[in-house]
Amino acid sequence: MLDFRLDLSTSDLRWRKGDGRWMCGPSWIKPFEHPLLEQFAVTNGGSTLLITRERQASALAVPLSDDVEFVDPPTYEKYRSEMRTWPLESLVVEHHHDEGTFCVRAGQWGSAPVYLVEVGQQLRGAWSLPELRPYVRADRLNALEVTRGLTYRLRYSRETPFEGVFQLTERAEAEYTRVLGLRMRYPEPAKHALPRDIREDVDLVDVFEQELERAVSAWPFVSRETAVELSGGLDSANVAMTLAALGHRDVLAYALIFGGDIGRQQSRRRREMIEHCGFQDLRVDALDHPPLRPFGARASGEPLHPLAQPYHEGLEHILELARGRGVTTVFTGDGGDQLFSLREAEWAALGTRPGRNNPHRPLPTWLGERTLEQLEAVDSNLAPATVLNPSALLGFASRTPQYMAAGMWQVSPLCSPRLAAFCEQLPVEWRMRKHLARERLRRLAFSADVVNPPLRENFTHVMEYALAEFGMSLLKQRLHHSILVDLGYVDGNELRAVHDRIADGGEMDLSIFAFLRMELGVRSMVS
Repeated sequence: MLDFRLDLSTSDLRWRKGDGRWMCGPSWIKPFEHPLLEQFAVTNGGSTLLITRERQASALAVPLSDDVEFVDPPTYEKYRSEMRTWPLESLVVEHHHDEGTFCVRAGQWGSAPVYLVEVGQQLRGAWSLPELRPYVRADRLNALEVTRGLTYRLRYSRETPFEGVFQLTERAEAEYTRVLGLRMRYPEPAKHALPRDIREDVDLVDVFEQELERAVSAWPFVSRETAVELSGGLDSANVAMTLAALGHRDVLAYALIFGGDIGRQQSRRRREMIEHCGFQDLRVDALDHPPLRPFGARASGEPLHPLAQPYHEGLEHILELARGRGVTTVFTGDGGDQLFSLREAEWAALGTRPGRNNPHRPLPTWLGERTLEQLEAVDSNLAPATVLNPSALLGFASRTPQYMAAGMWQVSPLCSPRLAAFCEQLPVEWRMRKHLARERLRRLAFSADVVNPPLRENFTHVMEYALAEFGMSLLKQRLHHSILVDLGYVDGNELRAVHDRIADGGEMDLSIFAFLRMELGVRSMVS
């Protein structure tokens, strides 16, 4: 939500607005401008609060001003306290004039990442990691975060793939002072509910619909400038149904179509949903914009986060098309997997394990000694229990900057803390296989094809195609010169053996995408 430079030499005590940013001597703060966001500043004479936050549909927008509003101490404390409990996304920078110190505080949503790096007497911040390229080096990678990325054991923490560059996690604070420099503090662990017995007179589907309507209605969006990611999955489908039920039928529904039998099923199911909702439709063939494609962001060396999503190239194209249709806000189904997730003890009681988020998946054979040494530490230095599910927060960090780069803001109502608290209390049978979400679609009279599709719709087919068509040649190139091999994170001989086995007709090894993603991402940041 912000780019900034906070300079400890700042002696000017007055912040002012100009050229799209707040300025105070050598310090400046540039908010991301979007209709769903508001920015304002208040001061009590000794300190200044500079606030960026999502607007609430139920509240009046704060009139934008080029001046900092002078308020008395009680009013200043009221603003300060209010931002700690703001129900939507927020980010606050506080400047204490006399001490010459700064404090940056994140809200509870973590919708957009904030990356921090200390440079001399300055604290640089950005929502896009590539903006901090001048401050990263190939020989200063964060071994723990590289290990998490190469093994698909991603964790939510302040760590990034680069030493000295940190992410401000949800509700966390970063204090910047002359004496101690940058100090980051995690918040207290968030409290969560446990499953409860359901009264016989409670209709859970009805409650779910009410809570989702409340969540969708939290933002003052304009329908004709809004899209919904309607992939065909249960999560985005339920968000779309709520948008339609609330009368927002002029939104744009877009999707990457996977191709093959899965794509044909996906298209049938989406067609049924769109006819029900009356949405406009935008479809892009995922096989035309696969990961690693020539001239795509990754293969061309465009500066990119080393953990960018596999479908970055496809989403880039579809956002460009949606932007051409006037879209500025995108509703997503992010958070749906986490909304109905089972706890570890519940999986154990069922005698099974989670699917794609299975922590027990086999390790790649090509890991180097430096990576293997870090495996026991992957669960160290983590953020405490978060308000939103940490998997959803990881998704925000990798996806939101791509929307923002396209001039858009993503909204994810399935991450609503209130909705999450409701679902946490559901018995296992209502969360297993997202039974509650399926039952809602069944009651809306959708076909069995929509409610329980026979084929699992995922990105595997597209990934296999991308690796076969483009990934193998990129892998061959990197075998001759790899940053990760040179630094000991990857065993070059083992990786070459994997390449040769596949080239000789062996089964595709999807794990090589983890290597290519990290290798190309790091290279794009340090070149």
